[in-house]
Amino acid sequence: MAWNMSKLKVCLCAPVHIQPSKKWIDALPDCDIIITDDSNGQIKIDRKNVRIYDYEKQKEKLGNLYKEFEKFHKSSACKNFGHWLAYNEGYDIILGIDSDCICPRDFIERHIEALQGEGCGWENPLKNVGFYPRGFPYSQRNWEVAFNMGLWKNVLDINGADRNVAEPTDPKIKENNVVGGIIPLSGMNWACKKEYIPYLFFLPNFDYKRLKFRRHDDIFGGYIFQKFLNKLKKSMTYGLPIVYHDTEIDQEEDANAEMAMNTCDDEFYELIDLAFSEISPKSDMIRRFNPRFEGTKFEPLLESIKFWKKLYGKN
Repeated sequence: MAWNMSKLKVCLCAPVHIQPSKKWIDALPDCDIIITDDSNGQIKIDRKNVRIYDYEKQKEKLGNLYKEFEKFHKSSACKNFGHWLAYNEGYDIILGIDSDCICPRDFIERHIEALQGEGCGWENPLKNVGFYPRGFPYSQRNWEVAFNMGLWKNVLDINGADRNVAEPTDPKIKENNVVGGIIPLSGMNWACKKEYIPYLFFLPNFDYKRLKFRRHDDIFGGYIFQKFLNKLKKSMTYGLPIVYHDTEIDQEEDANAEMAMNTCDDEFYELIDLAFSEISPKSDMIRRFNPRFEGTKFEPLLESIKFWKKLYGKN
């Protein structure tokens, strides 16, 4: 059954570190909007539906937890504040957008349409004819869609090391697709049902010896999120809406920032898989999520995971 749009409480969250363009501001949809101001007071947006939270206002909301949240400043992971606030304020649907992504007019409608679809745990090669092939487990069918990731045009979200003069500017996708496994989860354009927000946690920047982990926040956090969804037998989709990625890329800078992530990703995923092999789908999964990062290059993340448990420890 289709949702009654007029009764849905919808909130869009955006992390902003520099004053966004007029084009970005003018394209913001007509819903409640929470801006996580990572410039600490420099962001000005004169719209009645926009609330801006600089560091002082973040401190007012987080109280005793604010000191631990400071490690998320000056990175895309600061967006966790907006998601947490919208969750606690009782919004039904929480959306995310980056400050260099221009929303299309049907931004909210496309996301909500995707969240009303049906997914599955395995990839279904017969999905175009409406059947499942022999051997497709019944337990992997008819999953609720918990999260939708929209894509981008103009500048696609690809590795800096992969960029070249012939790279495409259009993802060439016309519909939403069910994720039948794992995808790289980008935090630039997405929608999530409220009850699954606690499992969506972006990891802060950190250093380990000579390794500087940057641009991994949504990718590493998104992998963990998808492992939680799999335990819950919930699904993801990707495709629409497509936003205009209004940015300029420094290929060398991005490649350097992504080097630690791309060098160490297999080790990270293996440790996360091990952690989830020890978790059963119960209500306190976040508290029981204990990746064995001690003695590894990911050990600096353990404090952030403890903070996550304080935010959403009952889930």
